[in-house]
Formats: sequence, structure tokens, C-alpha cells
Amino acid sequence: MTSFKQFLYDKSNKSDVDQYFDEQAKFLIEKQKLETIDNFNGYFDFLNNDYECDVYYDGLIYRSVSYAYQAARSTEQHIREKIVRADTLGEMYQIASQVDDPAEWGKLRLKVMEMLIRDKF
Repeated sequence: MTSFKQFLYDKSNKSDVDQYFDEQAKFLIEKQKLETIDNFNGYFDFLNNDYECDVYYDGLIYRSVSYAYQAARSTEQHIREKIVRADTLGEMYQIASQVDDPAEWGKLRLKVMEMLIRDKF
């Protein structure tokens, strides 16, 4: 004699509908594993903050979110304009490395990044 618990988990007792839903659930779980975004290359390259797209911040248009974010750290307009004119990421980061973070940057940085990401998309 089988217990009620065994009866519930015994696949031979499952109806066709139950088996169909089990198969669909397994399919969706496997599909989700395949669609996990674990890097921003290839098809998902556009999600990278260095991806070139026009991003507006404080009166200037930057070449990417990274450019605008680094420029936002500076309060000096001429530094921001240098960042806009930087031809490569390396050049931009070299300019940005000379900028000291503003006093309130720890509180502002996430709001700035959110605003830039929203502008990007």
C-alpha cells in the first residue's frame, strides 16, 4: 500500500495536464539559464556604460555614460569640455584621474548615474 505522499509524487499517477505543466516549468527554467546576462559583450554590448551613445548632462553631450559620469565629478567647465573632446576612453580616464571628487560625491553619485542611465535609454 502506498502512502498519500507517495501517491502525490508518483509520476505514473500524474495526469497529462500535470505532466505538461511540469515539462513547461522545466523548459522555462532551462531557458532562463540560457538567457542570463553575465557580461556586456556581443548582443548585450549596448548595456555597457562605455558603449558609445549620446548622453546629455548639464549642458553638454557626452560620448557615453562613462564620459558623462566622470565629467559630473568635476565642477570646472573646462575639465568637462576636455572630457567631451577626449578621443579615447584612455584619454578620458587620464583627464578624469586628475579630478578630485566633490565633497558630497558619495551622496550624489548614485543619483547622477541613475540620471545618466535613464538618459541613455
